[in-house]
Amino acid sequence: HPDTPLLPRASSRDFTHAELLDSLHHKVALSPVLHPGDLLYLPRGTIHAAAATDSPSLHITLSAHHRWTWADALLAIAAPTILAAAAS
Repeated sequence: HPDTPLLPRASSRDFTHAELLDSLHHKVALSPVLHPGDLLYLPRGTIHAAAATDSPSLHITLSAHHRWTWADALLAIAAPTILAAAAS
């Protein structure tokens, strides 16, 4: 479907604060206040920034393997076989 956003297949570089503001056009879609023990899930590729409010805070980003699509799986399986066949 043409309106379905595509998720990136690789990590982006770290953006500067100015670049983040420019990319968001100063529009913030979500501005939650998290408390100790809270977890916020953001889909892969979501541009985000975190800031502490009144005390030190820890912002950890965990990411699963980026290149794990059906195309990547088929490439991992087929490429060695094709290269071996071409070499012989």
